[in-house]
Amino acid sequence: AVPFLAAGVFYRHGAMPSAIALMLGSAVFVALGVNYAVAHGFDAPWADLVFAYVATPLALAIVGLVGRFRWHESHAVN
Repeated sequence: AVPFLAAGVFYRHGAMPSAIALMLGSAVFVALGVNYAVAHGFDAPWADLVFAYVATPLALAIVGLVGRFRWHESHAVN
């Protein structure tokens, strides 16, 4: 949670480097979570299940929302 909190603080200003770092960090988190879920299924401790089946979709949502925001911001007509 700490890397996402730090990224959220730095992303508050909407800078491109922090958006890229947040998206890359979230993408790595998603890759790890999907890999864990495929390898272990539901046969894991509850904390690992929360990581794989709750936190992974949330990290994927972060990637999508930040990417969508950056896309619309870069194509906005001023």
